[in-house]
Amino acid sequence: MKIDTADLSKKMISLTECLEDYCNLSLDRAETEISEGSSETVEVIESILNDDRSNLLRIVYGKEVGNLQDKMGALRISLSEVQQIASNLSFRIYKDSEVLGR
Repeated sequence: MKIDTADLSKKMISLTECLEDYCNLSLDRAETEISEGSSETVEVIESILNDDRSNLLRIVYGKEVGNLQDKMGALRISLSEVQQIASNLSFRIYKDSEVLGR
């Protein structure tokens, strides 16, 4: 079977561009929004709980607030991991396309 390396190389470059767009546009924007939203939410929740002199809100909701904060942090980490995997794949395809083009 004969493989058209020029066509294959073009497709590899298209894959690389697609993956880079995914990393640079979608995830960066989403990660920023989630990070900022999470930080603001945590600040507001902590401020309200700290202002409660009875400490009843922290007693009743403290565990769930802690779980929420943990999940918010994990979500940011997950987005970063997805972005890194996509970036690594893009780089590998790009390098392979360079070798193919020689």
